[in-house]
Amino acid sequence: MISSKFIIAILLLIVLVGIVVATLIVTLSSDIGFPKSHEDFILKNTKGDKIKDNLQYLTSKPHTAGTERDTETANWLAQKWRDQGLDEVNLVPYNVMLSYPERDVNNTISILSTDNNTLWSSEGRQPPLYPGEDDPEIFNNFNAYSAPGNVSGDVVYVNYGREEDFHYLDTLNISVKDCIVLTRYGQIYRGNKVASAEKRGAKGVILFTDPADAVRGNFTYPDSMYAPSGAVQMGTTRLGNGDPLTPFYPSIESAFRIPESEASIPKIPVQPISYADAYNILIAMDGEKAPEEWQGGLNVTYNVGPGLTNGNTLRMEIATHNVNVTVYNVIGQIKGREEPDRYVILGNHRDAWIFGGVDPSSGTAAMLEVSRMLGERLNDDWRPRRTIIFCSWAAEEYGLVGSNEWVEQFSTHLQQRAVAYLNVDMVFESNFSFIGMAVPLLYDVLENAAKLVPNPDPNEISEGRNTLYDTWIYQHPDPLHPGRPKFDTIGSGSDFSGFQHNLGIPSTDMYYTDKPNGTGLALYHTLYETFHLATDILDPNMRYQVALTQAWALMAVNLAEEALIPYSLTRYGDYLVEAFNDIVQEYGDLMNNNGVGLG
Repeated sequence: MISSKFIIAILLLIVLVGIVVATLIVTLSSDIGFPKSHEDFILKNTKGDKIKDNLQYLTSKPHTAGTERDTETANWLAQKWRDQGLDEVNLVPYNVMLSYPERDVNNTISILSTDNNTLWSSEGRQPPLYPGEDDPEIFNNFNAYSAPGNVSGDVVYVNYGREEDFHYLDTLNISVKDCIVLTRYGQIYRGNKVASAEKRGAKGVILFTDPADAVRGNFTYPDSMYAPSGAVQMGTTRLGNGDPLTPFYPSIESAFRIPESEASIPKIPVQPISYADAYNILIAMDGEKAPEEWQGGLNVTYNVGPGLTNGNTLRMEIATHNVNVTVYNVIGQIKGREEPDRYVILGNHRDAWIFGGVDPSSGTAAMLEVSRMLGERLNDDWRPRRTIIFCSWAAEEYGLVGSNEWVEQFSTHLQQRAVAYLNVDMVFESNFSFIGMAVPLLYDVLENAAKLVPNPDPNEISEGRNTLYDTWIYQHPDPLHPGRPKFDTIGSGSDFSGFQHNLGIPSTDMYYTDKPNGTGLALYHTLYETFHLATDILDPNMRYQVALTQAWALMAVNLAEEALIPYSLTRYGDYLVEAFNDIVQEYGDLMNNNGVGLG
């Protein structure tokens, strides 16, 4: 017979379990229900005019990393966050090596005759085409971390500068050793083009944007989003991220710095030019005709060289130099009410090559609107379950410098406590379709936010596609998973890199992309990436910038508020199985033949 004490104990246990379950249900219901009211607030209160005001300030002057204006912008942004009511705002300094051209000396490319007379020289600056583009603080055209120096020699055209392009030249017995390489932007990162040329013994590298990749139709900026003939894309040429002199360690005051001669930066001169200038080189090139797929959009036959006609030579005179400067990350926090030691991190870089109308200032303006809205909620006695951290990164354009140094400095802390990192580098490269970039753990978070945001494109709405998600899945379906949108893979091209690849923190990015076979952001890193481009050409009604801001805010709240972190665990498992099967299909025989078991 069961004793009465045992029965009482069982009953007490059942009651206790019931109390615990009821408490959990109430707690979880409370936490799950709250974001609904927050969703409504975000969707109703994202203000396009406030985003536009932020963008106008940010793009009013050049703010290249490490300049006085860059520091002014950091202080302005910090004060905005204080005014919005964030709990804590700090400027975090790092002393890093950046790169600039001389102010009073143009970097030039010249064609020299056999008797050393100058027959032609490139332009040192981009011509202003719209009011405000003649600011004296704009740097002369340059590629960061180019080696300084003057070099002369024959020129070889190498198409996009990919390994396959150099291999094609090998089949023609054409070497770039002791030559100057001419390559067009696109297909791969510019730093890889330079590295491939340098390892083959090239004396220097010249980069240009081909109109085939940057122009559609007959209209260019300031009347369209396409590149005018004088546009020059600036950018870093370094392989690797962070401060070049403190690899793997934060560039704080006490850091050991390697000699500049040991830094992973190019040892040859590199210079960008416009396609108007590239024409003057291409029309003078000797050698056989380049293959059809190497031909570009200029009205000239592209020859591979080597050399110029009539025995003329090319000369590069580059005065770009490296300087140690102090840059500032700006970090703002809204502290969590229950899990203040768990972080949902939002980030965007602040520095631009010139005005940064799209990259990065469209993203900076959006982040300021997210923080404004969440700051308003603090006034309603709300705060998130987990801490939300806003990060304005310094010197991203030089190789993710600010974010990389911060990740290196606080790596242990972040690895243990960060829930997710949500990056927006720029809101759009065009206005065709929303697209997400994420690790599988955050697929559901990004999709669910996109399903809530009204479609900013009236043409899409007229076709019955009423949300960001609807256009995304229609324009970018996943070929492997019918009924789902395609996610781009998280790569290494923005500030998510240190979080995702160095620390394993789940990360996302998102933006509006161009149509298939479009140019993307044709004015990327040029003088003409301006407030006018962003607000008069790409998004006259601020609809796209509002939509992406809403998606960003919804993702942040979802991750910060849900009691159970909304990771997509089953989709991560599916992804791992698919990735393993891909490896087996591609390399299975090779592995078996070499005694490598597959389990």
